Formats: sequence, C-alpha cells, structure tokens
Amino acid sequence: MVPTPNPWGLPERTHRLLRGWGVASVAVFVGAGSHAVLTGHLPHPLILGLCWSLSGMLCVLLAGLRLPRLSTGLGVLGSQAGLHTLLTLAGHGGVGTGAVAAHAGHHGAAPLGSVQPAASADAVHQLSPLMVAVHALAAVLTILAIRRGDAALAGLLRAVRLGLRRLLTLPGPVPTPAPRPRPLILSCPAVLVSRIRPGTVDTRGPPLALPA
Repeated sequence: MVPTPNPWGLPERTHRLLRGWGVASVAVFVGAGSHAVLTGHLPHPLILGLCWSLSGMLCVLLAGLRLPRLSTGLGVLGSQAGLHTLLTLAGHGGVGTGAVAAHAGHHGAAPLGSVQPAASADAVHQLSPLMVAVHALAAVLTILAIRRGDAALAGLLRAVRLGLRRLLTLPGPVPTPAPRPRPLILSCPAVLVSRIRPGTVDTRGPPLALPA
C-alpha cells in the first residue's frame, strides 16, 4: 500500500488536516459552480459554509486511509453528494423545485412552510438525470484536478529545494597547483654538457702542473 503523498515533509496530523480541507474546498466549490451553471443561480453562502464544514471533517477522516486515490475519490463524492443533499433540502434542487414553485405561484401566495417541504420532497424523489451527470462530471474533473495539483506541488517543491541548495551552498576552496620541480637538465646544464663534450666547456682555475 502506498501512503498518502506528503511531498512537503509535514507531520502526519498537519498533512491530514491540510489535505482534507483542501480536497473538501475544491470539491464543494467545483460542485457549487456546476450546480450554478445548471440551475442559473448560486447556492446560498450559509449552505456552502455548512457543506464545506461537514465535507472538511469527512475528508480529514478519509485522508488517514493508506490509499490516496481511494481517499480522494471518496472525499470528492461525499462532498458533492452532501452539497446536493443540502441544496435539495433547502429548495434549490433540480427541475422538481422549479415545478413546485411555479405551481405554488399559480395558486397564489402560499405559506412558505407549506411550499418548502413539498419542494424538497419533490426534488428528492425526482432527481433529474442531467443533475446526476453534471455532478458526476464535476466529481471526475475535481479528482483529476487534485491529482494534477499533487504532481505540480511535488515538482514545485523539488525545484525550490534545488534552487535553495544551489544558493546556500558555499563554494569550496579552489585547489592551487603545486610548484613543479625544475628538471635536472635545466638546473645543471654545464655539468651535463661537460660530461658529453668535455672540450667545449671553459674551465677556470690554476693551470695544471706539467710533468718535468
């Protein structure tokens, strides 16, 4: 089994917190964006905050799994399923909610308490296939984005470490070549030449005594 990627070398608990909340943030806000594209309106900030809090705790728990792909996939699916459930219960579901609201508008001003449960129940029981497809596509894109983000962060960390290592490494002493000894043929030319050609060397000193 492969542990959860931790390229930053953080403590295990800190890494689980950061990864869990990161996965939850990406999953919730990508799901909210896809929901807004489909329905034409953004979810209420209170709903997003509640879903983000619940999804963060769920993803932190799942980050402890030793299979990173499984934990990421379950976290994304759980976050987007929780977001859709909260939006449905709040009356911001799919096609069923709009139908109930229009029906209530045709019959005059009805009490909010009577329209809201009907809208929620209708949206729960009549989940549109388009909504399911949009959430599934958003989940797949979220998982791919998180995996690409992990690879990008790991590459960035390697580049930063390499750059810091080159900047902080002190240059070592430059080795100086040792003086080479002079060759013997250059230091004693007269002696060598006198041995090879004795008649060509001018010797100085007292004259030699001739035999009588």
